[in-house]
Amino acid sequence: MKLAEAEMVMEYCADIRRKRRMIERRRAELNDEISSLRGMGFDGMPRGSQPGDSTAAMACRMEELGISEELRSLDREEASLRADEALILEKLRTIHSVHSEILTKRYIYGFTWEQVKRTLWSAHYSVPSLKRKRNEALVMLGEKLEKAPEKDALLERAYNARKATRAEEGPAGGSQEEGVSV
Repeated sequence: MKLAEAEMVMEYCADIRRKRRMIERRRAELNDEISSLRGMGFDGMPRGSQPGDSTAAMACRMEELGISEELRSLDREEASLRADEALILEKLRTIHSVHSEILTKRYIYGFTWEQVKRTLWSAHYSVPSLKRKRNEALVMLGEKLEKAPEKDALLERAYNARKATRAEEGPAGGSQEEGVSV
């Protein structure tokens, strides 16, 4: 796996938590729609919207509105995100601690290079030295991910996530202060 691909995977990993929060918000919106289908009695207990409405009728209405399929789709997406995050973090934990720490602080926590420098237990690294260590760490991570059977699917999801993020940012959007330098 190339250095740039490993960096793209780390950026994707950093974005997974945001994506999971978006899924939770959408799930809450859908649950609100379901609640409005059910109605609410004066005693606070859920009721059908009309006398005699059954759970089956409500389920049919949810199918008509596409709510059930969207909930299933959100469940699949969340499961995929969890699996990707677990795989990336597992591989990240297997590389040397300084390298792992640099990648975690830079990508997952979004630290600036100065913040990474200040928070490392061995703060004798300069920013250029940290960037070299980051590149070494990305190469190590890439080698670990290369051996994973799910690597192609993971790379595809990371690429699609990057493409979607850039589309959200627009043509003038810049993401990080600098790219990977070798």
